[in-house]
Amino acid sequence: MSKCPFHHPVPEGSDPFKEVRESVGVLHTQFQGRAVPMILTHEGVVATAKDWHHYSSDAPVRVPIPSEEDVRTVRQYPLELDLPEHHNYRKTIEPFFNRPKDPQMIAAVGALVDNLIDRGLAKPDLEIVYDFAIPLQSRALAVLTNAPEGDADLWISWGTHVFRDKEGKSKGFFLENYCAGLLDRALENPRDDLFTALTQMEIQGRPLTREEQLGYLNIVFAGGRDTIIHTITGVIGFFGEHRDALLGLRERPDLSTSLPKNFSAYFRQSPTSAACYPNPPRLAAASTAKTNGFPSAGPQPTEMPRHSPSRTWSSSTANQIPTSPSAADPMCASAPCTPD
Repeated sequence: MSKCPFHHPVPEGSDPFKEVRESVGVLHTQFQGRAVPMILTHEGVVATAKDWHHYSSDAPVRVPIPSEEDVRTVRQYPLELDLPEHHNYRKTIEPFFNRPKDPQMIAAVGALVDNLIDRGLAKPDLEIVYDFAIPLQSRALAVLTNAPEGDADLWISWGTHVFRDKEGKSKGFFLENYCAGLLDRALENPRDDLFTALTQMEIQGRPLTREEQLGYLNIVFAGGRDTIIHTITGVIGFFGEHRDALLGLRERPDLSTSLPKNFSAYFRQSPTSAACYPNPPRLAAASTAKTNGFPSAGPQPTEMPRHSPSRTWSSSTANQIPTSPSAADPMCASAPCTPD
């Protein structure tokens, strides 16, 4: 468990890290029994994200915090890789993750949203999480992967998280077993979907291994699921509590292009991820790093650059927990970590 002195609810709009951020920029705390200095400034986040030579993501199952040894055995591709491998694996899968930019897919997801809204308005009341957010996430994923609609029905039944139940207990390795079944199905009955594509993809002139295929699918199903569900419910809740903001948006429809990114950053559900140091880092005595992902917990006094990571980064003295630098392109396979 975390021993962070700020690990408790705080009033809305407050900044529990403000004093430390403005004075030294690093908060020394503990997480899972390890000393963890948290980098709290935007400049520190950017520097860490660019310094992949020192802050390595090459640590399967240990990039997330808490680590995920109890729910998966495969590396998540391309997240848990450093350059240049990260770029190569991302480029391999990118055609499917570029589909959200395709006008036909935009129209399909738009129709899906309209249908869910119409169905919701026809009811006397609506449970936003289970009747709207989860179906939207799962059915949109089916559109993205070109999976049969029946697959989405199963994914909806998984609830808010694929790795853990409502009490936070591990569901074990069921997701890996399910993904292996999807790949077997694709080999027996090929179709125009992501699962068949993975069985046919090559990287650097060779076919993907089964482990690599499973690693891609693991992050397809696990990466972003609870984030999207949380963001959808958060946005609806926000406008439910602030109807004046909704009316203001109707008067300023031009804001509809920037608001989704801001809401996504604010409600982002990934509070932490980690990085190990294969080489001595600039932070004294540090051998691992972790991130704090909520801009609400790490606000900046000045406007953040357009493509900057919306996270705060931190480091730890135990060489056990690794990091995955991430920039903020919302429609990509895994955010680029380049020194540019």
